[in-house]
Amino acid sequence: MKATQEDIKPKNIIIFKCDEFGSGNIQEFDGHVQIVDEKGVHVVYSSGYRSRNDFIPYSDILAKLDKRKPYIKLANAPYSGHFIEYT
Repeated sequence: MKATQEDIKPKNIIIFKCDEFGSGNIQEFDGHVQIVDEKGVHVVYSSGYRSRNDFIPYSDILAKLDKRKPYIKLANAPYSGHFIEYT
């Protein structure tokens, strides 16, 4: 299941892949969704001691926090918690 505009809402906490500096080093991050549109979401997340805001396409969203779900370890990221995992 892929993340879609219907799944992700503002204020959701998501796990996503991002090349934060455009250097080709793709890493996983967690952040809060600010804006949702048809191609992806705008997310605020911590990068070192600063916060960043980036556009993340739906294909790069790995999971969404949902405390009603069982505790799992994500297969594609070094995170554990109560998540809905997207493939």
